[in-house]
Amino acid sequence: MTIGIIGAMEPEVAGLINALEENSVIKTAMTEIHTGKLKGKDVAIVQCGIGKCAAAAVTALLIDRCKPSAVINTGCAGALAPDLKIGDMVISSKAAYHDADLTPFGYSKGQMAGHDLYFNADSELMAKAGIAAGNIPELKGKIKTGLIVSGDQFINISTQKNAIVQLFPDAKVCEMEGASIAHICHDCGVPFLIVRAVSDEASEGVTVAYDEFMPKAAALSAKLVTALLPLL
Repeated sequence: MTIGIIGAMEPEVAGLINALEENSVIKTAMTEIHTGKLKGKDVAIVQCGIGKCAAAAVTALLIDRCKPSAVINTGCAGALAPDLKIGDMVISSKAAYHDADLTPFGYSKGQMAGHDLYFNADSELMAKAGIAAGNIPELKGKIKTGLIVSGDQFINISTQKNAIVQLFPDAKVCEMEGASIAHICHDCGVPFLIVRAVSDEASEGVTVAYDEFMPKAAALSAKLVTALLPLL
């Protein structure tokens, strides 16, 4: 059983790759997939790059080359829910696009043709991630489960944030890859989970906070993935 792990940026996967035992590299046209053992589990770790297109393409490559039994997307995100603070952790219950619009054809805003509005995360992965997070002292009282939304924008203006919240009032965080990864996993019949640590508040001044807290958030999310693996 191989677990696929995807992060968009180098800080989101570097620590996981460096911790691999029996590290072997599969070179593809777009990226490198690192395979080996982590916490006794067979894993395939890949950096997909930023944005929905890159995430979808690399997820498809990972599934085709490595046949993972599940895919976990790790990384950081901007807070949408008012109760979230920098350093909090969100475990996905479902994912959706906040920037898709096929409403002229009768679809809901955010819904892609031939698909439901939401891509549901695997319930067993969700439950086990909650257990793993509960064993990490830094995450005590900081764990939320809910909707994660994705789009090809870095949200750093309150009007952008408010528009997303108006469309998805129950969304916890926004980022740029998770829904695409969920989409491909759904179409390929592979269970998925997204875990994202909050790096910023997705509003004015975010770039200052993001530069400071993104590496910390990325490391915290990777720590949760590492704690989750022995439970799978």
